[in-house]
Amino acid sequence: MPSGGKRVRSGPAKDPNSEKSRRLGYTLQSLPNTECRMKPPEWPLEPADDEHVRKLEAEKWKWLWKLPQARAWHLPQFKWMIHELALYARLSTACEIAPAPTALTVLLRISDRVGMSAAGLQALGWKI
Repeated sequence: MPSGGKRVRSGPAKDPNSEKSRRLGYTLQSLPNTECRMKPPEWPLEPADDEHVRKLEAEKWKWLWKLPQARAWHLPQFKWMIHELALYARLSTACEIAPAPTALTVLLRISDRVGMSAAGLQALGWKI
């Protein structure tokens, strides 16, 4: 019986400097370690009911789109991440207000998918 599919942290991390990676053509796309100045997309989720939560989510959304990863998120092939990023912002805000173990676990998984963790960056083929 299979034990599941590929996971971000399964097996040894790929080494972009290894001979095997060179043969396979595995390289990481460099993202400049500077603030992204492109305009963030519109918030894709329904607004939160609470005004304070809406304000915190808006601040988080603005902060996310200033990160170096935002340059990649703006590319057409990564537009699918916009909704995931909004979920990341919403869940991150909720965890700051009232941390819950399950929510933190989901937040970590989303952070991998959108490149907010070192493992996520590598899985997407990015480096800062």
